[in-house]
Amino acid sequence: LLGTHENHYHHIMGLDYERALGFAAAGGVILGLSTTFYLAMIGRVTGISGTFKKAWLQSTFQASPDPLHLIFFGGLLCGGAIMRFTEAGWFEQGGYNTGLMVVSGLLVGFGTTLGSGCTSGHGLCGLARL
Repeated sequence: LLGTHENHYHHIMGLDYERALGFAAAGGVILGLSTTFYLAMIGRVTGISGTFKKAWLQSTFQASPDPLHLIFFGGLLCGGAIMRFTEAGWFEQGGYNTGLMVVSGLLVGFGTTLGSGCTSGHGLCGLARL
């Protein structure tokens, strides 16, 4: 099943290949269901960059309050924090230049603004609507 690279691919994030494949498949199903549910309930596609922008504007009192964006973005942060503390082995151990990471994040933010959204909105939702 794993071919000649069995030793290299046998452990992904500390998991065996089959278990990691199961997690990936489950994650895909969860993403598909959640984006479909969000579109059906809210009437908008799920886009992380747009949600972040609206949550930021609301938290700095530049936009009228709408708890949906703050709850959505807060859920993303909480989900990541829960995974970090429950499955710490799945995360890299750092060692990156902080300044370079900040500049990289700002460039990604600029790119998502220039491109009218990020891959979560375009890839997960945009192609499905096509």
